[in-house]
Amino acid sequence: MKKRFIVLIALSTILVSMTILTDLYTRNQIDGLIERSVNRYSPYIYLKEYNYQTKKWENIKDKNNNYVYRDDVVNPFSFIDLLTINKYTLAKEDWVDYSNWKLVIANNPSLTYTALDLYGDLIIRQIGSRLDYLAAQGTSYKFKKSDSYTKKKFWDANRRSIKQYQILIDKLLELHDQDLNYFITTNDVSDAASYEFNSWLKKKNLLNINNMGNNWATQDANEYYAYPGDLLCLTKRVFERHPKWTPRKFLTEAKKFSNEVLEIIEDNN
Repeated sequence: MKKRFIVLIALSTILVSMTILTDLYTRNQIDGLIERSVNRYSPYIYLKEYNYQTKKWENIKDKNNNYVYRDDVVNPFSFIDLLTINKYTLAKEDWVDYSNWKLVIANNPSLTYTALDLYGDLIIRQIGSRLDYLAAQGTSYKFKKSDSYTKKKFWDANRRSIKQYQILIDKLLELHDQDLNYFITTNDVSDAASYEFNSWLKKKNLLNINNMGNNWATQDANEYYAYPGDLLCLTKRVFERHPKWTPRKFLTEAKKFSNEVLEIIEDNN
């Protein structure tokens, strides 16, 4: 009787977890995550230059007014790419559910590992399968411009990207809490406020890293749309909105989760 009771408790716990997980990701949202990842990927990069008149980065054109691009470089997703894909996949019609989703994650981060166990293999294999399909069909304008594209290059680039984020995290975790919290909380206030942090990143050889999904904009601590600022600014936002998630706790969890992702990529390629 006692064993039955224990089994019932375990079963009810699983069912409750699955109910919460359904709120975290539905099967349709997983499919949307896969599709958006594939659609956002380009197997080539446009070369860009800074226009001092418009104060914007713009695509370079050749003598025939065609944009100049390279197809021998396979850029990975940047961290902000993945956050954007995730946001638009999870957001529902009333748009407020994405904030609720983030609160669920903050209160119960173990759900992300449950989701990874359930859907990780599926996501990695399906992204590869759909990219292979597009390359084989040759009908997408993206793949017509890239003879050098292969699935292996795509995943190799993303593995290198993840490992570079891990190097960044490891260096940050070597800091004392006083310095780590100082760098994170003063970041993204202004270029002047982030100057000391950027100087430290440069000294540690953590800036100007190739193959991080952004080959034309400056890599700075306070630029949220590219490495390393995408991770650093997210760390600050999480800490401000959920104080129990200190920079050290968040970065430690990010490193742990990224190791799980790397393992799934290795197992499926």
